[in-house]
Amino acid sequence: MAAIPWPASLPACAETYSEKAEPVTVRTNVAEGPAKVRRRFTLRVVRGQVGMTVRIDQRNTLDSFFYTDLNAGVERFIFRHPWLGVDKEWRMVEAPDFSNVGPLGVAVTMIWELMN
Repeated sequence: MAAIPWPASLPACAETYSEKAEPVTVRTNVAEGPAKVRRRFTLRVVRGQVGMTVRIDQRNTLDSFFYTDLNAGVERFIFRHPWLGVDKEWRMVEAPDFSNVGPLGVAVTMIWELMN
């Protein structure tokens, strides 16, 4: 299935972003000599932590986007990479985490997986 576009009613850029590449190798210790190392993936796996502040109506849109459009994280979506400035495919690893930041603001933290 083709990647789903990020909803136009949600912020088009992240307020905060950090990423960490997952290890692509597996190390196996042996009785004697150096550890054996083999590649686990053909592509690297990068997880990004994304933060943004939204209004309450946008929080509801994001919640619906995750559970309905993305099928609770199964489907991919398109979002501009915060550092590279180009559209990339992402997948949400888990449901967004919401917290109150005022009478009308909601802070959102999400874990995304970079797919390409």
